[in-house]
Amino acid sequence: RVHRLFTDRVREFGLAAGLSLRVPTGSEDDFQGLGDPTLTPFLSAAFEHGRLNLHATSGIEYNFDDSDRSRIRYGAGVTLQLIEQIAFLVDVIGSSNLLTDRTGVTVPQFVSLRGKVDQLPSEAGVNLPDFLRVNRKLSTDIIDLALGFKVSPFGTVVGFATVFVPLSDDGLRADAIPAVGLEMSF
Repeated sequence: RVHRLFTDRVREFGLAAGLSLRVPTGSEDDFQGLGDPTLTPFLSAAFEHGRLNLHATSGIEYNFDDSDRSRIRYGAGVTLQLIEQIAFLVDVIGSSNLLTDRTGVTVPQFVSLRGKVDQLPSEAGVNLPDFLRVNRKLSTDIIDLALGFKVSPFGTVVGFATVFVPLSDDGLRADAIPAVGLEMSF
């Protein structure tokens, strides 16, 4: 009962542990997943006070095929129950590398007749070709802001509409990513 939308209680605290298994089902060449199985144990906590629900979750996603691609996943946010059937959600959701890779490449460096370093040869002529080692730290922090609504029109049916807006520049993502869905409890 970590993230409950509708409640009659004034204050409630919840703590839960979970395990998520992801197996490859799509074509990696068509950008339909990583192609690697992952296992994510996680811990979630929530606190409700009146119409507010504060919630957070964190876990480590273990990549079975390439442990260097394992990531920490995290999220935190607030849900405001506007009326009994409608709630507004604001969440920050992210993931970060566990390991930071370093890569380097040696590239030609050219010194012009004027003594300045140019990356490309100039038409004035090139003297003394040399080589330069360029190093780069490879780390991705993918962080998104999720804004949305949940609606419970009747019974245990809950619909939601959310838009994800990237807060970081890492990763290949659109400027806004909409998501809609319908949930039903039995």
